Amino acid sequence: MYFGIVYGLYTLGFFLPTIIKGLAPGAGIVERGLINAIPYALGAVAMILWARHGDRTGERKWHVAAPMLLGGAAIPVALYLDNPIAAMVAVSVCAIGVCAALPTFWALPTSFLGGTAAAGGIALINSLGNVSGFAAPYVTGWLHDLTGTQKTGLWVVGVTMISAAVVALVQRAGAEKV
Repeated sequence: MYFGIVYGLYTLGFFLPTIIKGLAPGAGIVERGLINAIPYALGAVAMILWARHGDRTGERKWHVAAPMLLGGAAIPVALYLDNPIAAMVAVSVCAIGVCAALPTFWALPTSFLGGTAAAGGIALINSLGNVSGFAAPYVTGWLHDLTGTQKTGLWVVGVTMISAAVVALVQRAGAEKV
């Protein structure tokens, strides 16, 4: 799961400025920088509200899966929108999905791991998940070089995020703590 979350997060981090440059070709550096902040500002608000809702309800799986499904579906949609504002909304929805899934995800490991198992499990999850932080920019860039377009790489982002959502949904509920 974390692999898919980080994959989306790092791809946005590395390629959002390029995407924005394509959406607003006449904008200057400052304007593009400000536009670049919009998805993350919305993501920060969504992160707080969604995590608070997850804590109130005690539900975790859907609080990870739903934003990842939404974000994973939004990024490929952005590729086919001709209107820059509509495309920016879709990219923002992707950022909202990635950011909203993060805090609730971290509540999952401690629901079935305790003590030293939790410490080791969280370290392993973090290590394996952050491999995608290394892989995502390279894969996305390689696919861009191979195809000459951002579309293939961003489709991979969408599929990876949706796959993470599916993994969240199929995990066992109420597993015994280790």
